[in-house]
Amino acid sequence: MIAPRDDANVTGAAELDRPLAEVAVRVHEPGDAPASVARDVRKLAEWIRRHDGVESVMHHEAAGTIVVRYDERRAPGMLLQGALLDRLRAIRPPRAIQTHRLEVSLAHEVPGRVRLRVGAKAS
Repeated sequence: MIAPRDDANVTGAAELDRPLAEVAVRVHEPGDAPASVARDVRKLAEWIRRHDGVESVMHHEAAGTIVVRYDERRAPGMLLQGALLDRLRAIRPPRAIQTHRLEVSLAHEVPGRVRLRVGAKAS
């Protein structure tokens, strides 16, 4: 889910002083970007771009990730990853929890205690 790594391809003398790194956070299934997901990803990218130390943000649709390039001295990767995942959870509606009916029956009984059998109820 996370792919932090040092950036060895930094170019330019001014950029050599900045330790740049990347973190990739999965925001949707690979290759699956319907309109609702694209809107969420766009909001997420705009939000994380405003964080201190973030150099660039890219949506890699084929991999289903947002890749954030950041200055390690100003923004720790784990903090950015956690912030992205928290924000993603906040902007998406909660998934409906699927309920399952259970059946409880008496499996064994001795004086003072019982053993119960729990299983899925047949529909």
